[in-house]
Amino acid sequence: MRKLEPNYYTYISTNSDFTYNVSENGTAKITGYTEIDTEVEIPAEINGYVISAIGNNTFFNCISLTSITIPDSVTSIGTSEFTLYQDLISVIVPDTITLINDSTFSGCSSLTSKKNKFLLN
Repeated sequence: MRKLEPNYYTYISTNSDFTYNVSENGTAKITGYTEIDTEVEIPAEINGYVISAIGNNTFFNCISLTSITIPDSVTSIGTSEFTLYQDLISVIVPDTITLINDSTFSGCSSLTSKKNKFLLN
């Protein structure tokens, strides 16, 4: 464990495909994805820590991603997180999201299934 910033510590989970930061209040932010799957379901909890955010560039270079499901525990998604992911077809984002950038899904030309108040056109 190493101190990242005043209120976060970083962990690499040994039983998960994700890296994450844990805040002093015990919630976690996903900061990396270590696999090359086409379908990803982010867990609501890893090692007892509730996942409350997806950090910037968490899925950087996961361009083969076709489907992602985000749990109700998440309230924010990093900037430009899925920009230009042309194979991304389906996104399920919970209504608990309170912070999402306009460019989070920009350029996702194959995106046909979007479930969230922010994403519905």
